[in-house]
Amino acid sequence: LADKAMLSFTNHGGRLAAVCAAAGGVRLHDLGDAAALARQAERLELADDPGALAALDRLTAPAGDRPLVVVPSAELERVPWAALPSCRGREVSVAPSAGCWLSAARRPLSVDRRVWFAGPSLRCAEQEVQALQRIHGGQRLSTVAEALHAMETADVVHIAAHGVRRTDLPLFSHLVLDDGPLHGYDFDRVGNAPSVVVLSACDSGLAPALLRRGVRAVVAGVRAVPDDRVVGLMADLHADLGAPARALAAAQLEHGDLSFVCFGAG
Repeated sequence: LADKAMLSFTNHGGRLAAVCAAAGGVRLHDLGDAAALARQAERLELADDPGALAALDRLTAPAGDRPLVVVPSAELERVPWAALPSCRGREVSVAPSAGCWLSAARRPLSVDRRVWFAGPSLRCAEQEVQALQRIHGGQRLSTVAEALHAMETADVVHIAAHGVRRTDLPLFSHLVLDDGPLHGYDFDRVGNAPSVVVLSACDSGLAPALLRRGVRAVVAGVRAVPDDRVVGLMADLHADLGAPARALAAAQLEHGDLSFVCFGAG
């Protein structure tokens, strides 16, 4: 973990607990009623709520001011961590488990070869992708087949598109590309995963599927994303993409919390 702290949350008997690993030590913390904190997290799914932000901000206290690795319980899976006062400008990575984070952290991170997708009917997607390609080069692609091929050959895959989350059937969550939906189950066909995937989209719930295929870091939204404000944030993110979590923290500090989270090992 080096200078980082890992907070691993769990619901134990209706109480939310966190195991904090930091500075060579491990401590267990009781954080309160899990159902009450789940309700606060739900209040943040649509918009920032001062009361909910204050309640959830207490969850990071055991880590002090260290860079964070968060392993959320089910209640906290969609928390926009950058919106919490203690996490503004702070490096935060979110992983499904400690083992997943460790496996991802051991993978090499390369950002040399980048590919870009701009899905249909998204007002600022074309502007966003054109600006990024001008600076960083790389190919412009558009179809589902091209996306799956790019997953195996590129270092960075950036998709600006409509995202659709299916809580009933998570593998049917998808991104809308020019020729149709790119589903979560499509990623099962990917063998050699890229280092970084950026989903410039509203919450699609696809980060876990990408991490399972071996992507080191996934930057994705966990709420509705205001697409007119994303262009500048994405430019700053890609400028320092060799450290995705740090770059995202700095970009959201500059442009405001736009509900993006760095999943995996940033």
